[in-house]
Amino acid sequence: MLKIKIAKNKKNVIILINLLILIIASFSWLFKRLSKNELYNLVECQIFNLNSELVWSFPAKRCAFFKNGDFVASINNDLSYFNDRGDLVWKKDIKNHHQINLDGNDILVISEEFNQYKNQKIKFDKLLIVSREGKIKKQFYLSDKYLNWYPKHLQKLWKLIYRDEEDNKGVTHEFSHICSFYKIPKNNASKKNGVFKEGNYIITDYKGEIFILDSELKNKLWSLYKVRNEFIKPHDAQITTEGKLIFYFNNIWGKRDYTTLESLDLITNESKILYKDNPPELFFAWKKGGIQLLDNGNYLTSDDSLPVRGFEINPRTNQIIWSQFFDDMDTLQQVKRLDLSRFLRNSKASIH
Repeated sequence: MLKIKIAKNKKNVIILINLLILIIASFSWLFKRLSKNELYNLVECQIFNLNSELVWSFPAKRCAFFKNGDFVASINNDLSYFNDRGDLVWKKDIKNHHQINLDGNDILVISEEFNQYKNQKIKFDKLLIVSREGKIKKQFYLSDKYLNWYPKHLQKLWKLIYRDEEDNKGVTHEFSHICSFYKIPKNNASKKNGVFKEGNYIITDYKGEIFILDSELKNKLWSLYKVRNEFIKPHDAQITTEGKLIFYFNNIWGKRDYTTLESLDLITNESKILYKDNPPELFFAWKKGGIQLLDNGNYLTSDDSLPVRGFEINPRTNQIIWSQFFDDMDTLQQVKRLDLSRFLRNSKASIH
């Protein structure tokens, strides 16, 4: 009888151990599933997986996502904040164009105002730092008093025809054409020149200038408008942690018919072409464009010439290793590759 009891107890113990192993394995699988990080391509307010399949879309012009899955969207003339489930948290009367960028809990917004100047209505850009609660923390208004900022060749060209994305509101001219606005990260170039220090802001004006404002958005500290002695028309300038300025070089005021991705070492002042097509004319985006340095050292970029496409290039080989065409778009500012796995697990906002 004792032997039978012991045998039964051993059997029960084995069953219990197997059950515990199964439970632990299940929890482990669930934890990995919930914590799994996956990269996706964000195109305006559409999310595609790396197989170029649409997995989520939202009726907005552009979106930017926080790490916890909350997101900000530019919808008509409003800036709206949604939680990671897609529930509207707040909406503000803030018009946005070109980009929304994030830094910590700050939302970096390129906005605009329309005011009278020399008997005509002019569009002026505004740079806003907005909190996650929807409050404007800092702002910089590029009014006409900053015209003397511009290099002389730009002062002569500042009156350009202005066409808004939705409605020009009777505006025919613009003072500036700000197309990117980033907070500068910690980087090696700041050791050589404090202008490039973490916390200042780098701004791109498509009219032909990349410049830096101080951390309070009050003073202009630095400006670039020539590369290899050529006047630039740029987009999306950023400073990398290595201390390099990377940007999208659309063209040279109509004097060339191709686009390049460029790098300027802010320590050595060495300029370098990161990507140039062969023949060069195959890549010519004259009015928009974006660039992102990926973790693998490649660059993600866009081409708004028809047909619109996003593509990834290897700068070491000058080869395109991924591309996707967007036949339903007639223009494209940029493509961003992000970890959006948490948002996609939680979101109820999808219309796809």
